[in-house]
Amino acid sequence: MGHSVGEYVAACVAGVFSLEEGLKLIAHRGKLMQQLPSGGEMVSAMASVEKVKSIIADYGDKVAIAAINSPQSTVISGASKDIKTIVEALTKQGIKTKQLQVSHAFHSPLMTPMLKEFEQLANSITYNQPQIPIISNVTGNLAAENINTAQYWVNHIIQPVQFAKSMETLHELEYEIFVEIGPKPILLGMGRECLPESTGFRERQPNGLWLASVRPAMNEWQQLLTSLGELYEAGITIDWAGVHRDYPGNKVILPNYPFQRERYWIESTATPDRPNENSSPENSQTPITNLLNRGNTEELMELLQKAGNFSEEQKKLLPEILAALVKEHQQHLVPKENQEWCYELVWQQQERIQEIAPKDSQNSPETWLLFADKQGIAQELKEVFKNCILVFPGEGYQQRSAQEFTINPSNSQDFDRLLQSNQIPIKGIVYLWSLDAVEAKDLTGAELEIASQIGCGGVLFLIQSIAKQGYSQSPSLWLVTKGAQPVGETSKLTGVAQSTLWGLGRVINNEHPELNCRLVDLDPENDRNNAQSLGAEISSDRAKNSENQIAFRNGKRYVNRIIKQQKIVKQSLNIKADATYLITGGMGGIGLSVAQSLVEQGAKHLVLVGRSLPKERAKATINQLEEMGTQVIAIQADISIEAEVASLLNQINTIMPPLKGIIHAAGVVDNRRILEHQWELFAKVFAPKVSGTWNLHRLTQDLALDFFVLFSSISCILGSAGTANYAAANAFLDGMAHYRSSLNLPGLSINWGAWSDVGMIEKVDRREVERLQTMGISLIAPQQGKAMLKQLLTQTSRQVTVLPINWSVFVKQSTNLSPFFANFTSAKPIQKSEFLAQLEATKVDRRYQLVIDHVTEQVGQVLGRKLSTAELEQGFFELGMDSLMAVELRNRLQKSLACSLPATLSFDYPNVKVLADYLAKDYLSIDKPSDTAYATLRERTNQDISQSNSDLLTDLDELSESEIEQLLAEELALIDEGKKQ
Repeated sequence: MGHSVGEYVAACVAGVFSLEEGLKLIAHRGKLMQQLPSGGEMVSAMASVEKVKSIIADYGDKVAIAAINSPQSTVISGASKDIKTIVEALTKQGIKTKQLQVSHAFHSPLMTPMLKEFEQLANSITYNQPQIPIISNVTGNLAAENINTAQYWVNHIIQPVQFAKSMETLHELEYEIFVEIGPKPILLGMGRECLPESTGFRERQPNGLWLASVRPAMNEWQQLLTSLGELYEAGITIDWAGVHRDYPGNKVILPNYPFQRERYWIESTATPDRPNENSSPENSQTPITNLLNRGNTEELMELLQKAGNFSEEQKKLLPEILAALVKEHQQHLVPKENQEWCYELVWQQQERIQEIAPKDSQNSPETWLLFADKQGIAQELKEVFKNCILVFPGEGYQQRSAQEFTINPSNSQDFDRLLQSNQIPIKGIVYLWSLDAVEAKDLTGAELEIASQIGCGGVLFLIQSIAKQGYSQSPSLWLVTKGAQPVGETSKLTGVAQSTLWGLGRVINNEHPELNCRLVDLDPENDRNNAQSLGAEISSDRAKNSENQIAFRNGKRYVNRIIKQQKIVKQSLNIKADATYLITGGMGGIGLSVAQSLVEQGAKHLVLVGRSLPKERAKATINQLEEMGTQVIAIQADISIEAEVASLLNQINTIMPPLKGIIHAAGVVDNRRILEHQWELFAKVFAPKVSGTWNLHRLTQDLALDFFVLFSSISCILGSAGTANYAAANAFLDGMAHYRSSLNLPGLSINWGAWSDVGMIEKVDRREVERLQTMGISLIAPQQGKAMLKQLLTQTSRQVTVLPINWSVFVKQSTNLSPFFANFTSAKPIQKSEFLAQLEATKVDRRYQLVIDHVTEQVGQVLGRKLSTAELEQGFFELGMDSLMAVELRNRLQKSLACSLPATLSFDYPNVKVLADYLAKDYLSIDKPSDTAYATLRERTNQDISQSNSDLLTDLDELSESEIEQLLAEELALIDEGKKQ
């Protein structure tokens, strides 16, 4: 597959035309294009093609879509004057654009004058049918017969490049290895954007292999070998004789000095698949117990028939007997992980903060920014805090008075104008807009979307605007909801539409700890004391260093904790052969695993729902289930659309047995840090999770279901960096499980850790997997996940977190632990960080080098490798750091330096040396030594590392008096240099 002119290369490789004919064609194409008049431009817009088409619709034959590079990257091409006008319109809507450096407006109507002459030459070329499959950028599909015609290559000039569709086709054909042939690996990044749900390539490459042939900053041969090494590491067979055929090797003499003993072997970090580990001390496994554990009745039957002499009548009874035996056996088989991996969230009552007068006085220069609700909470807070600016949602930006504004919650530029207009210091921000969301009993799908936009969308734009201001002291942030958390046994969860804010808030705490974000849930049934309680909480000094998840109920104050699951209450639940079970996301890896689990438990009628029809792998699994005697119906539907869910349920009601259970496992993932996010990406992830869940709930609440299971994620519990939209969406699932419980309806939300081999783990970079494992979090094997689900279905719990975690590693690696984790952290008083203690104990003249060494170590920890000296001045992103790694580096440094660092730290100070200089001077008051002193210091430091004290003494014995005198003078100069610091 090529991209634009790259398709000529692909066509040559595929045999559509010879190299000579291809060069002739492309050269004539370029010549004719350069003869066209100038005055054309091309611009890339970070928006969907539908959005861009609506904006350029009025420009007719002057501007066109030139390329669709990803779902959120569209290139337009046309006359310069019109392009500039369109760019202004895009900018006003908050859509980022980038001018492309081109001589003409390619793939636009401005190319039309050259087509006739080009067609004449194109007709003289000899074309052939492709000898290997080739994807057409004109259609986005496998090339048809028309690719070997002149007209195809004429159309190629003015038709848009369908790169996104081409990548989808490769995905549908189950290609998993992508190599870019070109001077810069630009297409690799665009290709990843096109495949957010791409199939993983084995365990070590869960998001496929994306390999570059050449990188500008790297030796070409070295880059080729690096990509070849990744293929080898992934298990691809390499023809090494062919690689070395033209490069005869020479014998070299190994060095005769001791090696540094640094290990570079590939360590396996895969989690052992031990689905059958039992808590019983009698844990010996035999072929029969293994088959019983797996529920493999077919092999059990074969084993028994070989071992015994059964009559024909007895053989007929064996399947039924074995099925009953397996069912009974597995009910008593409690995997060890079922006991160790299950956690729950509890709200513990804590001493209420007494009402106290805020320190802010009428004359204080500091102010509070209140995103005001319509219920009066903001107005009451204004009376408490005196210096307040109230911001109301409206149609657009407007300053009503010195202390009152309106802005559009869906316009990011309004947030920028608001913060830029206030030059006075902002002490804190209280976000109350979510309080106006419609209560659950009156909620509609449309109202839910509005609540999500005003709640999460507004906070997203707010965080991005705060980062742009470059505050020397960041304001504190308070996110307030009402009735969004299940506090107490009788909690009604009237504010379920606000629950997404809790998932987002937990991520904010990890990505932007400088904001000291607090989440507060007010009492939905007793408004009288809400403002006073919130005001006292905000005013208290305790709020600066303690709880960040707080709720009020009946005049009492509660705080949130994660604990080991307790009070497990069993319920009788049998999977019925005469019932239908619905699985959303049913054609994905986890959905198919769930389907297998239900069939193993006796299900005979399944409906699998997905946005696309099953691919080959899914078809194979479905065929296996059908061979086991199960009716499996695969239906293509979008559960975020109410009409499609209604049609789906009508089909089940018409042709299937009664619907008795729903497992909602659908979802998409698009991870990126908050500062890089767009609301469109939130809406994309919210669609199946938030809208889909609400549609399933509303349209089935009158059915007598046995279970209604929602597949949530640990991201909304831990607030994992980079998962803002995913965590927010899954927090809604948690809220819905509790809301259904308040209506006496079945509901269970499972906050799953990452499954290996299947599910969302396939859609993230492998470095994300390594990051999880570094944090002490293991993956859940599909077989383990199925066993966990089976156990959880028999419990009355409403929310369970399934998390295989080593808490000691997690606590050690975490940079911003809150009291939420108090049950798994030591109660030791906060002490000075190890690095700061080491810095204090280090001689003044050595401290600067210690800072460099510390930054080097932290960067290496984030990258997962040691840095060489040459890499200390190389850009972080050239070294392989991505934006999420940048967040992790910042958090690590904030923890070790015990200070708040800018959100753009890795971008403003982009290598080890520059970053160390900044931290040493601005945060640690350490000046960089002069070049001479620093060179001497470095040399002496290296000597210290390479020589023992006895070696140094021996060296001194061998020095002359004048040499010792000179060495002493240098040492005194270093001491003098240190005194000046």
